[in-house]
Amino acid sequence: MHMEVVGSKWSLMLKELNAKILRYSKDNGIDGVGTTFTGILLYKDKYVIAHVGDTRVYHIGSSLSQLTTDQTFVAREISRGTMTPEQAKVDKRRNLLLQCVGASKVVDPQVICGAIEKGAYMLCSDGFRHEISETEIYESFNPINLMNKNA
Repeated sequence: MHMEVVGSKWSLMLKELNAKILRYSKDNGIDGVGTTFTGILLYKDKYVIAHVGDTRVYHIGSSLSQLTTDQTFVAREISRGTMTPEQAKVDKRRNLLLQCVGASKVVDPQVICGAIEKGAYMLCSDGFRHEISETEIYESFNPINLMNKNA
């Protein structure tokens, strides 16, 4: 299976869904209908991720790695160097999305393909990760730690 093809089809699907939701909202006089989307497909030794918004995909192995990029105002400002991660944690705009399915005129999904590595893959919403630190995520969900707790 060519994961790039799957990623392209997911991207097209998300763009089509965005247009349909926008049209539905306009036709029914509804404002602010939108959602994030993050999906991962693991197949044999490869994965593909399609991502719009701020739900993250992490790989938990010998360390915690964030595979997706948050599509938020504060993430953009951090990457530009105009805001620090510490400032972003308390900024009132930390949940302001730059794009989401159904509320953005145009969506440009992030598509990531890669090789599966030993460990675990985890999808994590902003509601969860704002409550616990990345260190707590790593320590609580590291497969080695989980196996040792059950032994």
